[in-house]
Amino acid sequence: MRGCACTVAAVAMLALGPVPAAADWRYTRWGMTPDEVAAASGGTVQVVPVPEGMGQDPFRIAATGRFHAEGLEWDASFTFNTDGMGVEQGGGLVCVTYLALDDVQSVILLHMLKRDLGPPEQESAVALPGQKTLSWRTDTDRIDADFYPGSPGYVAHCALDAPI
Repeated sequence: MRGCACTVAAVAMLALGPVPAAADWRYTRWGMTPDEVAAASGGTVQVVPVPEGMGQDPFRIAATGRFHAEGLEWDASFTFNTDGMGVEQGGGLVCVTYLALDDVQSVILLHMLKRDLGPPEQESAVALPGQKTLSWRTDTDRIDADFYPGSPGYVAHCALDAPI
């Protein structure tokens, strides 16, 4: 009887379709510091020093690393706001960007996004043949993706209030 209940629960979950993504991105939470993101990654993300001449730009990539999904390894960059804007004016982590390095990874990435987030809120074909721009919004996040054949697919997963 227990196996039957589990099967019914699994079928019910599948019937509901995609589950809206939780706020934040994977092991991170909006507002984290670069050190907190690196620690949460289990060693796959490193804090990067501010390059000379960077000045006081409040938005900067302060951590980079890799994550695993769909049997592949993806490069990710973590953008932080140091002037206290965004993430309800607390600053910290405001955006994670990642790339598909070829057309095969782009197809996989597009599938992951649609599976995890459901149909995009907006999908448009841009002036270039084959280019697609997609957008999703949740209560706390915005996810924008751009795909163009022969170029890396690009995703920016940001806090909804990130001023970038």
